[in-house]
Amino acid sequence: MNNNSFVTGTLIGVDSNALSLMAHFKGLATDQGLSSEWINEVLTDAMSGDYVHLLKVLNSHMREK
Repeated sequence: MNNNSFVTGTLIGVDSNALSLMAHFKGLATDQGLSSEWINEVLTDAMSGDYVHLLKVLNSHMREK
């Protein structure tokens, strides 16, 4: 996984269920031209643990505007 890629945006204000958070992340990443391979790797990692793990993974790949 390319650890130098980041999605510009935030999860603040997004419905807090896991599917909504992942859909929001995927939508932002796609709109910003990040590769589907990278997006899928991040989401797979996010889903490999509990809810707190999901939040940590998604947030670690995001930067605020």
